[in-house]
Amino acid sequence: MPDPPHTIGTLAQVACTWEVMARKAGNVCPGREFPGLTVHDFLVSAAAIAPVLEQAPQQPLGVTILRSIEETRKVVNTNTNLGIVLLLAPLASVPLDRPLRPGLCEVLARTTVEDSRNVYTAIRLAKPGGLGEAKEQDVRDEPTLPLRDVMALAKDRDLIAAQYATDFEILFEAGVPHFIDRAQHRKIIEWAI
Repeated sequence: MPDPPHTIGTLAQVACTWEVMARKAGNVCPGREFPGLTVHDFLVSAAAIAPVLEQAPQQPLGVTILRSIEETRKVVNTNTNLGIVLLLAPLASVPLDRPLRPGLCEVLARTTVEDSRNVYTAIRLAKPGGLGEAKEQDVRDEPTLPLRDVMALAKDRDLIAAQYATDFEILFEAGVPHFIDRAQHRKIIEWAI
């Protein structure tokens, strides 16, 4: 039987699946679920966003993020994936025939105010817990800056925003090398995750 195709959507679904299936302190994983928030919720959410992320290179970043959260809301009634969607969508927006890091820089550099509007709508739809207030460009208000600029305002208090502001420097310079090192050292993907 041939291997399934490695598409953006399937790779994103695999990443989301690995994340929820890895045992980790304080988070949902097999053997640790919460009322109204289960492993199954995360798995169906991963499946829901895969087709949207598959289309990411052909649509604006904000549309990809909003559509992902809309599709998630069709299958669960809680925030299972806003953070991972915010991280995966820019990466998925880079066409597979382009080098990832320079392509990601281009995706982030061309964000618009409309991207911000769509992301604000997605955040309000996801209803994440612990969302504070911001003096500038608060998610409850109408944005006036491109998405990357909005994220730059929050970079000191939010690691996802910091990724947007630094072209995913933490991911490329720390996260990926650490993941690879742990995976090679332990030989078990769960430990790396």
